[in-house]
Amino acid sequence: MVAASPETGDFVFVPGIRKAVEDGVETVSAKVIAKDGVHDITLDIKGLTPDEKEILLDGNLMNYYKAHMKD
Repeated sequence: MVAASPETGDFVFVPGIRKAVEDGVETVSAKVIAKDGVHDITLDIKGLTPDEKEILLDGNLMNYYKAHMKD
């Protein structure tokens, strides 16, 4: 549990997120890197559709569209 919610300027580091999405994992551990230190959090990524997984794995929606455009 995090003492405070992430704020503007904080970073969220999610090690192994690519493998977690590929493997269909539903919760992942992450770290919030804030001005007052590093805090552990758990993120839920339950119920992703195959398209949503592919968008995440492509990096963002624009990359997804680019990869799936027909010439």
